[in-house]
Amino acid sequence: MCGRYSLAAPSSQITEAFELETENLLSEKRYNIAPTQFAPFVYINEENKRTINKTRFGFIPSWWAHTKETLFKPPLGSTFNARDDKLFSSGYWKKSIIAKRALLPATGFYEWQKSDGEKLPYYFRLKNENELFAFGAVYSIWKVPDNYKFFQKSKNDAIFTAAIITTEANENTKAIGHLRHPLIIDRANYDAWLNHDLSEAELKSLIKPFLPDKMIYFRVSKAVNSVKNESEDLIRKI
Repeated sequence: MCGRYSLAAPSSQITEAFELETENLLSEKRYNIAPTQFAPFVYINEENKRTINKTRFGFIPSWWAHTKETLFKPPLGSTFNARDDKLFSSGYWKKSIIAKRALLPATGFYEWQKSDGEKLPYYFRLKNENELFAFGAVYSIWKVPDNYKFFQKSKNDAIFTAAIITTEANENTKAIGHLRHPLIIDRANYDAWLNHDLSEAELKSLIKPFLPDKMIYFRVSKAVNSVKNESEDLIRKI
């Protein structure tokens, strides 16, 4: 599971790394992005161009709250991750994995190890500090229903929502007791991942555990446990 991550990079670095024409949407570095918060994501727009926008970290299917059964229920809170073994078989994810794939820029992510009755946070990043990478994600465009009391409607009544795909754990996440690992897309495969014409077999070949020797991980402060905390201190080794 991947429920917290960082994006400690300036807009110019993100623009260059993802070959974007604009560097808007980012006013500050982020160190503790959590579910239900909004964060940048990269996708192919209706004009078939790679672009950046903001997405809710937490997937809401396009049909949610548009039926009698769901209109008076809050959006599901646990859909910030999408298991790779469910993507092509579950109606919840299938349309998005086929036609709505995205990249979530990041500089690291957090996982917790259970130890003597408490959870100890670890930070995972590429070996080069503050080097950008991208989570493989699926997204949906969700229209907020009128009078939907669980989600405030803004001027734009449709929002992007996304989930990070997870794969089997690699040796790094296994070492702290985890069975899952967020999908990380190699930079050489960004175009392929965003290509809507990719076959299912080609797509599945990109969904695999990340090589453990490309990353390092270390203990960090338990201050990251609170989503209210946001500072560079959260990613410092202790």
